[in-house]
Amino acid sequence: PKSRRAANLPARGIMFSLHPEQELDRIMAALASGGAVGLLLIEAEPLARIERRYGGPAHQQAMEGLVNLVREVALESVPSENLLVSEDRQRGSILAFIFQPRSDSRFYTTRIRSLAERVTRQIYRQGRRIVYPYLRDPLELPVGVAIALHNPTINSERQIMHAIDHARADAKLEAGLRLRRAARQVLELILASDLS
Repeated sequence: PKSRRAANLPARGIMFSLHPEQELDRIMAALASGGAVGLLLIEAEPLARIERRYGGPAHQQAMEGLVNLVREVALESVPSENLLVSEDRQRGSILAFIFQPRSDSRFYTTRIRSLAERVTRQIYRQGRRIVYPYLRDPLELPVGVAIALHNPTINSERQIMHAIDHARADAKLEAGLRLRRAARQVLELILASDLS
């Protein structure tokens, strides 16, 4: 029988792609034993237009390709036993949970951001191959970062959900900054052409 926690997952806004209860249990156990869990959230909502135009199987194929790409990039920095990559099927996101011990402060202060930048670059470089022929433009999907630090006085599931919300907000901020940079570049080009 399903536990009440697993039954409540969709209402909380996350539906893992494999076995919801086992995946959440693994993440919570890693949080408790290691003292911290890192999270990259790749906002793949733009791929929803593949589903609207070409159907569910085409969308699922593209998402699986992205999950595999994210896993490949993360495995360059993280051992496979310290990594879980899944989908949030309700929100159109890819979640990469990284189970590094809290004592690895270098990972949580600098290396996780470097990993997010590498994931962003590889999605841009290889993403078109994954979604072709459904989309032809380079993929620019925002990547958010969050860290959950274990607090024994707070429910572990709530800590994980808070980290997911934080990573989603970080991805949204990254998308906004990207738009601002693009607008500034266009303005600079216009001003440069006025001067010539």
